Amino acid sequence: MRIGLIGCGKIAHFHARALKALGEEIACVSYKANRENAESFSRTFGINRIFSDWEEMVVSEKPDALWVLADWETIDELLLQVLKYDLPVFFEKPVALSSEKIAKAISDYPFHMKSVQVGYNRRFYSVVGRLKEELAGKRVIATEVFIPESVSITDKKLVRYRALQNSSHIIDLLCHIFDDFNPVVKYVTNMSEAGHETPGFTAMLDSSGGFGVYISSVFNSPINTSIRIYTDDQTIYELKPLEKLSVYRGFEIMEPNDKQPIRLYIPGVISEIFEPAEKFKPGFLEQARAFIDRTCKNNNEGLPNLYSSLRVTQLIEELTGTGKERNG
Repeated sequence: MRIGLIGCGKIAHFHARALKALGEEIACVSYKANRENAESFSRTFGINRIFSDWEEMVVSEKPDALWVLADWETIDELLLQVLKYDLPVFFEKPVALSSEKIAKAISDYPFHMKSVQVGYNRRFYSVVGRLKEELAGKRVIATEVFIPESVSITDKKLVRYRALQNSSHIIDLLCHIFDDFNPVVKYVTNMSEAGHETPGFTAMLDSSGGFGVYISSVFNSPINTSIRIYTDDQTIYELKPLEKLSVYRGFEIMEPNDKQPIRLYIPGVISEIFEPAEKFKPGFLEQARAFIDRTCKNNNEGLPNLYSSLRVTQLIEELTGTGKERNG
């Protein structure tokens, strides 16, 4: 397969390593402004053709597939333009900054939808697959989610789109872990709109699976991103951080003593499983393999795609009070 890359910044290096490891040919790359960076990137990965215009690259090189790895604002602008070429496409997330844009892409190019994959690499963590296996046949009774985004609150644009640009990973994971996750937002407080200096939101959702989901996103809070799932057999499953799966049941009481003046409740740890250390960014090799094996064969069912991205984006807009279409 001859693949064309649109964008050659920092994130593109991780994708290129995965593609090369799978034996794919990166035939060409386009850059937005920095030719020197593009030339260095091309030398590193043995790419013969460099273009300053991505459309010229597509017309000239006729790649078999495209990987769109530009910055998040540029990807929003490229979505509809790239789809018109009817090629298998991998888009880094977020694929768009509004649900309206994604809905238009689905409406305008319905026959292309099976050949589009979106870069929610955390779906491909082995610990996430293990969690789904553990939950099979169990009844979930509650879920807690914490998303403590690190962001300069003076950067209004970044604050506005931070949930789409980064927190969407966690929302996508919820949709992936719970296959029937079609929640109803019962309560939400947008902290910025409520006059708090620290942006973020808190929300309570009712899932179609019959359990509640509490989500807290307090920007710059000094805690780990986490998903904690309670089941009816008193087992607790926790991704914290997302590269570590801990399984708990019960607890041990530690009574006060001279060194510890208060009573402590110590969780009973059944197991702790870590994402294996590899030379690739976690999830990147498997998501590239999925693109080659599934998306390029016009079958992306079960993979992060435009339909799942639309669902994620709509939920984030509801939680954050955003959703107006950007100009252009």
